[in-house]
Amino acid sequence: MGPLTLEQLQERLKSQHPEQKLAALGQLWQSFGLRCAFLESMGANAFSATVVAECGVGSLKEVAGMLSLQITPYHAVIGTGVRERPDNAQFFLLAGEKELHLTWPGGLPAMLEDERFRWVVQRLSSRPGSG
Repeated sequence: MGPLTLEQLQERLKSQHPEQKLAALGQLWQSFGLRCAFLESMGANAFSATVVAECGVGSLKEVAGMLSLQITPYHAVIGTGVRERPDNAQFFLLAGEKELHLTWPGGLPAMLEDERFRWVVQRLSSRPGSG
């Protein structure tokens, strides 16, 4: 779940990941201007998250101790929507053939009031051809 800051993500991962990998994650976070992460799964030397960056959205993964980051620019997002569930709300983005899920704990009102949700919507609204 998310949205998580870098510090929150590192805290969640620290029990199963070496300090060196968490430091590399921090450098990657800064280099690509990541703003928040939505942790989907985690295990020893592995995790998967959807990330929101200054320039776009994408996936951040660690598999067998190796990090991978793929970001789709906001202008390439072809569809968006929300899905309300009993215990959370999802904001989903269609980027090519990928569907990225950003899950907020709580209901739809909490997601709609969250500043990070509004920031992403503003980014998507200001892209060429969206208006």
